[in-house]
Amino acid sequence: MVVHAVPVSAKPVARVALTSERMSELRQINSHVNSTIVEVSDMEQYGREDVWTLPTSGKRDCEDFALLKRKLLVQRGWPAAALSIAVGTTSSGEPHAVLVVTTGNGE
Repeated sequence: MVVHAVPVSAKPVARVALTSERMSELRQINSHVNSTIVEVSDMEQYGREDVWTLPTSGKRDCEDFALLKRKLLVQRGWPAAALSIAVGTTSSGEPHAVLVVTTGNGE
């Protein structure tokens, strides 16, 4: 269910050349974020669903993990236009968000 929708303009997508150095950097950031942030639901943390924000307390849910990974990659020079967030559902029907990196090899 969409509670609030904001119109956005489409932006061109960039593609990253996925070199071994880039892949190493991607894995390092993914591992760092996954191991340092404790996953808790927005309902537990804020008393409401679907709060999209960068982690500051060390506790967040899946879309916040994706936002932080995106921020860290952009800080390291990755093009923001190659980093998007996909939202879907898990096999158990739970909503889930992940960071998607568009590369010359695919996503």
